[in-house]
Amino acid sequence: MTHPGVDPATRARDLPPMSHYARAAAVVVGVVALALLAWTTRGVLLMIFGGFLLAAGLDPMVRNVERRGCGGVGRCSSSCWRSSPA
Repeated sequence: MTHPGVDPATRARDLPPMSHYARAAAVVVGVVALALLAWTTRGVLLMIFGGFLLAAGLDPMVRNVERRGCGGVGRCSSSCWRSSPA
């Protein structure tokens, strides 16, 4: 494609260097590889995500038990049930 009034040598100087295109291609290949890896290990990733959700949900209850300093297992479990929001 030719542009009127633009010297082809000047136009070639205005283009980014080849390293720019190589870096862009490497990023695209990396993103595709990461997406394939996530798709392959989706079961494990789902369990890890569920574990994080469970830990975040139990965190207030655990903090309450730690703050109270329960003396025994029975007292700790009953205080957990009393401090649960549901």
